[in-house]
Amino acid sequence: METPLNNYLANIGLTESQSEILGSIFKESILLEKGGFFHKKNQICRKLGFIVKGMCRYYYDTEKDEVTRWVSLKNEFVTSLHSFISQDKSQEYIQAIQPTEILIATRQDWEDLYKEEEVVRQIWARNIEDNYLGMENRVRNLIAMTAEERYQWMLKNQPKFNQFVPDKYIASMLGIEPRHLSRIRAKRK
Repeated sequence: METPLNNYLANIGLTESQSEILGSIFKESILLEKGGFFHKKNQICRKLGFIVKGMCRYYYDTEKDEVTRWVSLKNEFVTSLHSFISQDKSQEYIQAIQPTEILIATRQDWEDLYKEEEVVRQIWARNIEDNYLGMENRVRNLIAMTAEERYQWMLKNQPKFNQFVPDKYIASMLGIEPRHLSRIRAKRK
């Protein structure tokens, strides 16, 4: 059966049977309204999601403001990775920023499949590598680049953000105020 998840898995190189095996653990579908939570701070994350439509932002609630760490878009996985792996309480919220449909796999189903299937272990390793490299880039960008350079990097490496993600979340991910993002864009024209 052709589903958004199976299409995604085929695009990353899985065979139809491998896609079916991995897709079989995504047994539930949830619909989140704009502002609804996939995951909340101080909870243990016991689910892995795949966004069928919509998008979710990962954010920290600080004394000053909410700080958006990342946005997961349609056809991407979503979980509070640190909490999902460690089974410790998370420090982040994951919230739908528009109506969002997410397929859900439980952590237990994921672990069982991980133990059984080499292809799942390979996908997980690739995912962890991508997450690590992404975090390393984010730290480097925030420490060593100007706001304009961070924006340029985002345009080159995450062009979908500029198309789909609201400006206030882009600005937060870049570590700037929305008005500063407007000035950067105006300067580029």
